[in-house]
Amino acid sequence: MKTSLCAVLLAFAATALAPRAASAEEDIEQAKALFNAGAQAYAATRYRDAVQSFEAAYRKAPRPALLFSLAQAYRRLYVVEQSPEALRAAIANYRRYLDEVPQGGRRADATEALSELAVIAARLEASGPSSPAAPEAAPPDARLRTRINVTSPTAGARVSIDRGAPVDVPLMAEVEPGKHRIKITADGYVDEEREVVAIEGDVVGIDRELRERPAILQVKAPVGAQVTLDGRLVGTTPLPPIQVAPGTRFFVATKNGHGPFSRELSLGRGERRVIEVGLSSSFQRKMSYGLVAMGALSAGVGVLTLSSSLAEEGEAREIAKKRAEHGISEEELGNYRAHLDTRDELANATMGLFGTAAAFALAGFVFYAFDTPNPPPMPPRTDRAPARTGGPMLELSAAPILGPGLGGAGLVGRFW
Repeated sequence: MKTSLCAVLLAFAATALAPRAASAEEDIEQAKALFNAGAQAYAATRYRDAVQSFEAAYRKAPRPALLFSLAQAYRRLYVVEQSPEALRAAIANYRRYLDEVPQGGRRADATEALSELAVIAARLEASGPSSPAAPEAAPPDARLRTRINVTSPTAGARVSIDRGAPVDVPLMAEVEPGKHRIKITADGYVDEEREVVAIEGDVVGIDRELRERPAILQVKAPVGAQVTLDGRLVGTTPLPPIQVAPGTRFFVATKNGHGPFSRELSLGRGERRVIEVGLSSSFQRKMSYGLVAMGALSAGVGVLTLSSSLAEEGEAREIAKKRAEHGISEEELGNYRAHLDTRDELANATMGLFGTAAAFALAGFVFYAFDTPNPPPMPPRTDRAPARTGGPMLELSAAPILGPGLGGAGLVGRFW
């Protein structure tokens, strides 16, 4: 009874935790997409967009690296707009980062930035009644905007919202709350379309790498040929059109009794290619035909010698019959013995010829049956996997280095 109760409790716990685990994983993916959108907005000097993306990412997955990126974005926003609210937010987020990262990380950069901003904050405090060094961050724009941020590492990717005109990624658009249709396209890649729900005052982040559009390969080859691509068996002809990943591919077609056919193909995304396979008979197959022909010739000669032997046998029997009925002369007796000797010689020759014919036929069959071609070895590959393009990697944290008179930027550190 106790065992059953424990099993029921474990099953209930697993059922209850499964949605939470799925939700946490979805939040992490959203945080990555939002961070990537923020990093690209930062690189495009759209600092307000970067701030909102980093803040939304931090709400999904509170990581210290995001606090540092958020502080950097606020800091650059202050340099551009001279907004005291942005200065307060930068100072507060640097302090939060130092609290959450007691050692290592970007503490040295955060401490140096705080020392620079503290001087500016003190100067502003001395010149006005408001204090820019408040402990809590206040966003420079109190109105939270509903946004959809779309990024993609695919080169040349374009995105449209609700069937609008496509624009280059990254896209950071302010939208109405509710459902929206997102479509990401790029030349040579499979389109991706999905529906997202924008929540009022929040940011939805989407980061998608498009799948390359496969090349289509049509093979025209004799029936029964085996086709391989990059050493992997595709099938035996006739074959329907084959979808092939674009790039350099090693094509081989083989068939028993024929020499292998091989080509190195360079296939582009979405390309359609027809390859005509010409298979020529192998030397071994030609040898098998030659051996069978020699066997047939030997058998033919054997038939002739057999016929001659039977003719000599008939002549000897005629003489023997005459001898039994009337008697024969010495000359006829000599002829009788000569016919018998010739018959025996021809019979022996016939046996030899038939034996030779059988040996040739057997050798020809063996050569024919075991004429399996050896496919050529794959050439060494020099092409490499394409590098991720279209923006900073998701694992990096934006790390601009700047001050009131000093400019520079970098992307360093890991997101997680």
